[in-house]
Amino acid sequence: MDNFRNNFRRKFKYYMQDRYGVDDLARLTLSAAGIFAVISSFTRQTTALIFRRLALLFIALTIFRVFSRDSFSRLKENIKYLGIRQDFQTKGEIARIRYDQRNTHRFFTCPGCKTTLRIPKGKGKVKITCPKCGKVFSGKS
Repeated sequence: MDNFRNNFRRKFKYYMQDRYGVDDLARLTLSAAGIFAVISSFTRQTTALIFRRLALLFIALTIFRVFSRDSFSRLKENIKYLGIRQDFQTKGEIARIRYDQRNTHRFFTCPGCKTTLRIPKGKGKVKITCPKCGKVFSGKS
């Protein structure tokens, strides 16, 4: 049995040479397929059919990505996905920080360069000078 396992590993390793393999986008598509499969088990027949087909589509897409020999195209797709994911994570982090500071600070956006500025609350009407572009505008803190 041990010889069979080692032989299988060796053959699989040889087969996977020059293949793209698993990346973050493949994990996402496989997770989406799993979610669609679970949803299909809790829905009615017609809706379940749609979710099952979506799950199969995402599984096929994952298999295509993992076994693809066109590494450059798969890498470009993954980099684009990672950029989109990073944008969402950054916006979520900024929203969390602003939510944490909502009682102590007021946030303004510069009309000139769209930079976000943070002013302490309780100062009344203030003139705000943007440190980036130098535009002066007023706001109530």
